[in-house]
Amino acid sequence: MRLGAALTAISVAWSVASGATTSSYPTKSGIKNWVDPDTPDDRHTYTSSRGRPWDLVMSDEFNVANRSFRPGDDHMWTSLDKPDGVNGALEIYSHNMTSTKCDDDTCYFYIEVSDEPQTIKVYNMYTFPPGYQDAHFFYRAAMVQSWNKICFQGGMLEVRAQLPGAVSDKSGNPDLALGKSGKVATNAYYPTWPGIWMMGNLGRAIFSASRHLPAHTCCRRTATCGSWTAISSSLQIAPGMPADFRLFPADTTGPDATNPYCVYSYNCETKGANIIDVPSAYIEQARGHKSWYQGLRYASNNFCKPEGSAKQDFLTVNKSVTAGIKDNTCTAATCPASLDVNGDLGNIDDKGDNHWGINTNGTCYPVMNSYMGAYLCDPDNTNTHCAKPRNASTPKSNTMSAFNYQMDAISSNWPVHLGAYVDYLVYQMEWVTGENGYVRWMLDGNPIFEVTTDA
Repeated sequence: MRLGAALTAISVAWSVASGATTSSYPTKSGIKNWVDPDTPDDRHTYTSSRGRPWDLVMSDEFNVANRSFRPGDDHMWTSLDKPDGVNGALEIYSHNMTSTKCDDDTCYFYIEVSDEPQTIKVYNMYTFPPGYQDAHFFYRAAMVQSWNKICFQGGMLEVRAQLPGAVSDKSGNPDLALGKSGKVATNAYYPTWPGIWMMGNLGRAIFSASRHLPAHTCCRRTATCGSWTAISSSLQIAPGMPADFRLFPADTTGPDATNPYCVYSYNCETKGANIIDVPSAYIEQARGHKSWYQGLRYASNNFCKPEGSAKQDFLTVNKSVTAGIKDNTCTAATCPASLDVNGDLGNIDDKGDNHWGINTNGTCYPVMNSYMGAYLCDPDNTNTHCAKPRNASTPKSNTMSAFNYQMDAISSNWPVHLGAYVDYLVYQMEWVTGENGYVRWMLDGNPIFEVTTDA
């Protein structure tokens, strides 16, 4: 099997002060321009969702075929040649699985994926004692990074990309009959997890030791990544919320013993284990305060075909949320479409009739991700919150500095239409720091998910 992901352009707009009339300057080092000469003039400025004018500071149109991203070959991107060792990864990254191509009048950057099972020896610092062990990988793919080249400190990032999927006429994919605006539904035809990740120079993606606390005291990472039939917009923060501000754990020794992962299908029997602060009265009595983050903002992917059963009325939902959710789960009549009863329900961008959190049109809608982060520890840690705390009979390995902390994942999963796999879509993110800062994910200028500093 071979699959491919492609993107035709990537650009960064950032608020900079400049009195110059050109964006092209000679360099003594010979490093090429950061703004691609092929970027259209009308893309050199951008007005943010808050009305601020931003200037283009970096762009890549990928209009030259057969580029090499091996170390030292490209001034913007570097491909990797190493296995991925995080998040249960199944692939090895290689230089020769990525480059640029031109088909007719369209040039693009691409990543290929192929079936290539391999077993390699890796060093595992979490075994007792630490040592080498066999690791099994099943695919070969690629990752390119701008690490130590581009320092993105705020602004707008835009990528025009086509996600990988089995969507040829010979694939047998039943979703093809839905048309480009149809909501994709058949997981087996979208087996990969492509991602656009942003992370500061404090850490480097898949170089795990660079991202362990206490190497730095806090971590902020934002991402957009595809996962089967949905895309996840995610902001990761550490240290995160304490246990009594998180989702109630499912009782896997009691009512949910036969359904330990019920949180992902919202059908837990344990009270409070499906959705944050639901049922309302039960959570209030148990804790006396609200949980998780407040005022997160969700909006429709209106490129999807509407479904009558998914349409919501603001007055109905707002009345239900105000009165409190009585059941242990949600319906379209009782909860926001996002399943976030603490989310913002105000008018989107303070204009028009559409409200955050309300699926007025019945189109594809982002939902609060049931995965809200992990508790991370060094291998010698005995904290009971660790996934595998060291027991008293196991001697310390002393392989790394001690750490244990809760990581928060603030994210929404938003369903996509078939067009994401057969066409190029424009994915955007605005990031502004400071007291009035925010992170806002958009699809071709339309908001999907937003986190503000007061959340």
